[in-house]
Amino acid sequence: TVDMLIGAAGRRSRPGVRLHRIDVAPDEVATMGGVRVTTPARTALDLARWLPSAEAVVVLDALCRRTSLGVAAVRALADRHAGERGVAQVEQALRWVDPRSPSPTASRLRVGLLARGVDVPLVAQVLEGQEQLIAELALAWPVVRVGIAHTSGVRRAAAVAGWEVLEVGEDAAQEWGSCRRAAPIDELAAWVLRVAGRWDPPPRIGGPSPGRLPRPPGPDGECDGGLSRLVPARTVESEK
Repeated sequence: TVDMLIGAAGRRSRPGVRLHRIDVAPDEVATMGGVRVTTPARTALDLARWLPSAEAVVVLDALCRRTSLGVAAVRALADRHAGERGVAQVEQALRWVDPRSPSPTASRLRVGLLARGVDVPLVAQVLEGQEQLIAELALAWPVVRVGIAHTSGVRRAAAVAGWEVLEVGEDAAQEWGSCRRAAPIDELAAWVLRVAGRWDPPPRIGGPSPGRLPRPPGPDGECDGGLSRLVPARTVESEK
């Protein structure tokens, strides 16, 4: 279905075309191939208020990745249109947008975890040891030293560096690690929450004292006095 913005007067909708009678400011219009279209920021704003929030995040991830669009530009446009229908829900989607997400499938995995109470992760990171690359992490929570990798054979080396890394298929429904069992999104979210909670669990009578959270990573991503380092994947690629 094609969404078309038109003025207050005029045409009727027809199959395959959904009309929106909205006036668009001149600076919210661009021309591509001789066709007038909305700018990336205006497109993002409309998608974020028309689509369910979870799907809007997936689409905006891709839109920001393929263009120079930043979340700040969409947020500024939303402020301009405050009070219009659906604009109030735009911020909910913008909080979760991350253009580093490499694919719609990866975006849906991240959004699924966020919707189940998992903290916002870093996307597309590389975990380095003192002398070697340990793992490429699709998602990472450095404050609690937790990550998700889409490759196998990295979990042991990550543990040596103080990280818990789960090896899981990108669609979160394939067999993962040596467990050889399905990993639906509910189970994956439960694992992340459980492992992250090992640092500061609720105290139990007669149980061990709650663990203290490790120190936050340094400005360059260094963790635990240099035992490991987390850097954006693109940084590693550019150094090559």
